[in-house]
Amino acid sequence: MSRKLDHWKQTVQIEHANLVDEMIDVMKQDLSGTVSTKELARLGHPFGRTRGGRKRGRVRNLPINEQTGKLKRSLSRKRLDLASKITYEVGFTAPYSKYILNPSGTRKMVGRGYWREIEKQYKKRRSEAIRRIRARGLL
Repeated sequence: MSRKLDHWKQTVQIEHANLVDEMIDVMKQDLSGTVSTKELARLGHPFGRTRGGRKRGRVRNLPINEQTGKLKRSLSRKRLDLASKITYEVGFTAPYSKYILNPSGTRKMVGRGYWREIEKQYKKRRSEAIRRIRARGLL
């Protein structure tokens, strides 16, 4: 491979790794709410559904409140070196994550919009990473 191609590949891999690190930080921030369980109970469980299916309270959907920190700690990242590319798997291992982070919510709880916000942030940050690579004259 030519030196220029090697340099391009290395730069893209570094930007990709940086993007994943940034997104892990964003994901953790969106799981760092500070409203306690006691306060949520006092507010009448504002993320619960009414009989009509609507959200009960007026508390912002994000960030999701951190009660024990287990959900945030269960966030994992795994780098996969495939034949011609590097990819990352990012996800949660806490068994209840599928309920809390479900875009539609559950029968009793409204969806919080977590993944929609993560996708929005990812697109923005990916565009910034591409701009940085282009600024270096590599794309």
